[in-house]
Amino acid sequence: MTKFFVDGAGKYLGAFDGAAPPAGAVEVPSAPEDAAQLWDGATWGPVPAGVVAARELADFDGGLLLKAVAIWTADKLGVARATARDEILAIYRGLK
Repeated sequence: MTKFFVDGAGKYLGAFDGAAPPAGAVEVPSAPEDAAQLWDGATWGPVPAGVVAARELADFDGGLLLKAVAIWTADKLGVARATARDEILAIYRGLK
């Protein structure tokens, strides 16, 4: 039988069936509708506003923001093209 668990802060850890959950896990009656929800001891809370906002940004304009972040990250890791800065600026200007 599948059982659902959260950590001490109410963060969803997952569903376990035949495997032991992590130490300190607390069993709850059901899984959340969204993994970002927190268990308050009696029910699942709403999806945090910051998570909703981040998802909206990620979906904004076909994922251009995510592309900019990916280019920036590659640049910081030293694997980006020499034009990374110009590409990010072009994306930013396109979002305005």
